[in-house]
Amino acid sequence: MFVVYSPEGQSLAASAQNLSMLRVDPSKRINKIEDAWLDELQPDEKSLLGQSSKALQAYQQNRKESQHRVVVKVLEIMSEPLISIHQQADLAQAFARMAEMKINYLPVLDDRRLIGLLTREQLLRKVLIGDDGALEFGGEKPVFEIMQRQVVTTDLSTDIRQVAQVFTQYNLGALVIMDAFKHPVGIVTRGDLIKRLAKEPPLELYV
Repeated sequence: MFVVYSPEGQSLAASAQNLSMLRVDPSKRINKIEDAWLDELQPDEKSLLGQSSKALQAYQQNRKESQHRVVVKVLEIMSEPLISIHQQADLAQAFARMAEMKINYLPVLDDRRLIGLLTREQLLRKVLIGDDGALEFGGEKPVFEIMQRQVVTTDLSTDIRQVAQVFTQYNLGALVIMDAFKHPVGIVTRGDLIKRLAKEPPLELYV
């Protein structure tokens, strides 16, 4: 489940993939089969046994493959503890925290409530950085003024293949991870996802 948070609170809950409704055609009338015709049928027992054996082998192979399917939850790859910033902090504080922790995303909190997300890209549009890498201008503005106000989140049990789909579909760089009490506890970025895809055992992207 993916949920969008904003300063106004939870605003949307949706699955990663919308499933279209399945339509089943009305059943057609079937003419009665005469008993005499059924009596003429002579099943080939050897053929039936051969088909049964093939079906059993296919089932066993499919079961074997499904047992080796790797499922990875966001809990396993997210960065924690969550590094965040308060909405009343200024951009200078946000810049310093990003530089110190070497991160590109800062969830914005009001106490423990998630209300926004600040990215390095958003921050750099509003400040001036000197040749020495220090912030020279614009650092006095509050984070609340420039943060992204809608944040897509998910829970700890989400399959990372669904996360990859959402990243691609909505051009996101990060997802904030929420616990059962709707508190932010971690973050997953595109970099985290790529690192896991490069590890063993290999992850099936299409299942």
